[in-house]
Amino acid sequence: MHSVFLPSPKSQGHSVNVARAITLPTAIPEHCWPIWATAIAFFKGSSDAGVGDTVERIIGKPNSAAFKAWHTKTFGKSCGCSERKSLWNAKFPYKQH
Repeated sequence: MHSVFLPSPKSQGHSVNVARAITLPTAIPEHCWPIWATAIAFFKGSSDAGVGDTVERIIGKPNSAAFKAWHTKTFGKSCGCSERKSLWNAKFPYKQH
């Protein structure tokens, strides 16, 4: 049986690489933000581009780096913090004055 989810008989034993384009979401208007994003925005700093930067600044780079190292060592994979920061900055950006 052929399925797009199962490898074809020809590819048995061979890995198939699929390139995926990563697109950032469109910014959500501030009045539509979830309550957690609105709450974090109260702590924004002058150099923060969005909610992701604020979260990183609150946690602190040393703590963030230590957590990333621990997560990678413990689970053998990235925690996704950098990707999440970029995603949150794109979805919940601050207005630049």
